[in-house]
Amino acid sequence: MQGEGRTLKIPFPATEGVGGRRSLQCRSLLDTDISGSRDKSLTNGIEGKVVPGQDSVIVSVRGSVLTFMSGAAQGSGVVRGDDFTILKDSESELVAYLFNGASMNSFVLNKTNGLAIWSKIRSTFPVYDAPTGAASYLQCR
Repeated sequence: MQGEGRTLKIPFPATEGVGGRRSLQCRSLLDTDISGSRDKSLTNGIEGKVVPGQDSVIVSVRGSVLTFMSGAAQGSGVVRGDDFTILKDSESELVAYLFNGASMNSFVLNKTNGLAIWSKIRSTFPVYDAPTGAASYLQCR
């Protein structure tokens, strides 16, 4: 095992409850990415990185469906987000997922403080031929 563990720390944000809201705008506070490949021109084995947040997402809830659109998708001209299936929508939390045949996405929201995590994992990625994953720690309002 090479490398030394590194931690990126950001201040814990001032939070506010989002209970009762059916539409949220979220900004990423911290982003992570894990990838690997035997092809050394793509990665140096298995790599992970943690960087300050760089994306935003828009989330809306209609019945048992959560519509999710990242700022990157919106910026590239996508006009409709992906529909996630809601597993739990209580007074204190919201849990939803989407499997689109290529990746598994999850979105979990703590309604008490407006903090959320969005994750996206794949069993393989074209050319890399290995699993990849990403997660964003979000603040929603």
